[in-house]
Amino acid sequence: MIKAYLLKRTKSKSLKAQIGAVERKLLNRHQRVGVRTATLVRNIHQQVTAPATLLLAGGIVAAVLGLILLVRLAPRLGPLFAILVIAAGALLIGVEISTYNKVSELIKSDPTYSIGNGLYVGIGGGVVAVLGGLAALLHK
Repeated sequence: MIKAYLLKRTKSKSLKAQIGAVERKLLNRHQRVGVRTATLVRNIHQQVTAPATLLLAGGIVAAVLGLILLVRLAPRLGPLFAILVIAAGALLIGVEISTYNKVSELIKSDPTYSIGNGLYVGIGGGVVAVLGGLAALLHK
């Protein structure tokens, strides 16, 4: 096997030329990795900071906080936590409704527009947060 490899090799290139060719290949590959990494980071950043993603994340966080209070998983957090959750839920509902008013035409014209889903989950999460906060305050 090694003998066949040695016979197939081209002997016309000098060792210096072969090293230079390998160095160029390595540099080219290194540059392509850098470009691909930058493209991947840019795409991930665009997806994470997309309005639909942020609206959806806000709704999910508010819903989780409201559910924590509704299920009474945090009985010792006290009324301050409940008031903060109510305020955050109300603020979230306001932001989501304000955003909905601005993009409602886009949502109607393009039913696949993903901001609509983020808005609906966000408003629902805000409502759950407010209800959870109220339940925690009234339970004490």
